[in-house]
Amino acid sequence: MSFTSFSNAQTLTASDMNDNFLFIADGNRLPYTQGAAGTLTAVDDTYDLGGSTTAWHTVYCDNLNISGTISTTNKSMWSKIASTTLSATAALITFSGLDGDLYKQFRIMFRGIWVAGSVDKMTFNADSTGNYTSNIFWASTTSFQDSVNQSLTAARFWGLNSFLANILIDTATGKGRRYIYDATSVAAGAVTNISFGGGVWYDAVNNITSIEFSNGSTGYAAGTEVKIWGRV
Repeated sequence: MSFTSFSNAQTLTASDMNDNFLFIADGNRLPYTQGAAGTLTAVDDTYDLGGSTTAWHTVYCDNLNISGTISTTNKSMWSKIASTTLSATAALITFSGLDGDLYKQFRIMFRGIWVAGSVDKMTFNADSTGNYTSNIFWASTTSFQDSVNQSLTAARFWGLNSFLANILIDTATGKGRRYIYDATSVAAGAVTNISFGGGVWYDAVNNITSIEFSNGSTGYAAGTEVKIWGRV
């Protein structure tokens, strides 16, 4: 069964017409537009399925292949808005063009590999003027410690060696931007450090448009991966 295109004044059979209806009903119909002499031509990125006031109720499918963006009123949905994987050592990892007022929250997955370092730092809008407070707790194989710091020049979280950190940030203006994180560090196939904590960026006025990561020393090695998701 296939779809048959017809032109003006062409005689068609009932069988051809039935096949066209069945083809569409089976979900195989591509979007077309009417071309010259009444012919149909396949088109891309032209027609909508449903509308803002005439929505489909439920869509059943096995897979969705989306090349654009997803807009939703469901505040539980995260959309990936930025990502990078280092191909060489970098002292800084910077994301620009962000919009903290659009998404309200950022979730960051940081899979870091230290070249060397002391503590991981995160700044918003390149602000390094002492507007941050951080509270970090960490446990190694031999000790448990905490660190409370005010008037910092960057938000802090602590990975070590090769680590995986998850960071959640409240990004909307009008209040201090709070963040929480957890991180697990590994070296030589063993867990060396687990840490968690949080803090505040006290700028409540400026929209977050950029985030910069550093570790206070020679930076991050090739293979370091950072992904950012936003939620409205």
